[in-house]
Amino acid sequence: MPLRHPLPLALLLYGITSPLLPQANSLDRLLTMQMNWDSAKANDQEKPVVTLHFIPFAHRQKDGKSFTSYFVEAAGAAENTPYTLIRWPIGWNAELPPFDPVDTHLFVNARGVVMRTKPTEKQNTSDAPALESEARLEVTAAGAPGEPVRFALLDSRQNFVAMGRVIVNPIRSSDKTCAFQAIRAVGGGEIVLAEGTGFAADAPVEISREMDGAIHAAQFRTDAKGRIEAPVILISKEQSQGTATLMMKSDGCAPSLKLNWGHDSYKVQ
Repeated sequence: MPLRHPLPLALLLYGITSPLLPQANSLDRLLTMQMNWDSAKANDQEKPVVTLHFIPFAHRQKDGKSFTSYFVEAAGAAENTPYTLIRWPIGWNAELPPFDPVDTHLFVNARGVVMRTKPTEKQNTSDAPALESEARLEVTAAGAPGEPVRFALLDSRQNFVAMGRVIVNPIRSSDKTCAFQAIRAVGGGEIVLAEGTGFAADAPVEISREMDGAIHAAQFRTDAKGRIEAPVILISKEQSQGTATLMMKSDGCAPSLKLNWGHDSYKVQ
């Protein structure tokens, strides 16, 4: 299955020989699946399902790390149907890490709130803050800069019903109406997903990468919602860690950001 937004070889795989990337097909599957998940799609052939939304409501510090707790909403998912929540953390190479079952026998009320119990008549029309903590689903996460944790609701037939992600410590920047963030595709950040939002619909956007004074760029187009997501591989024959500057440039804006990548860059904050 080809990448939906393949970058040119000079920006992606040219000259790379690393145990991080054992097979191009494995990497292709990993990146394609991550980008599809971020678009709430199980695969390239499927239409988008419901998007999971995570609403932060509490923060706490423990052992020098910051944890955020979220309510979970799946507005549009069928009511009176039991669901299973799975979690998909990023791995450290091009292989697909296994899904992690988090909770079972979950329900969605009329307000879209994901609940641990089948809602009563009163609970069915309540939003998350009004529900008892033991009745509503809460997820807590921490992470390194740019680290995503992806979740999905499955029905009894193991079909994907809702998909989404949470990034506790995003790497992002904005310029005018446009926003840009770099999302770790693997633990060390040797591969990132460059995601842009707020651009003009179906418009050209240049994504560039600068490392050690060398600049590579490629042209893309946004979708009908002005969003774009494309993979950028930072590892090379010469480097296994470093600093990179990424930019998304359109006619109306040009957000850019700088990030550290490599195994040592993974520090949960």
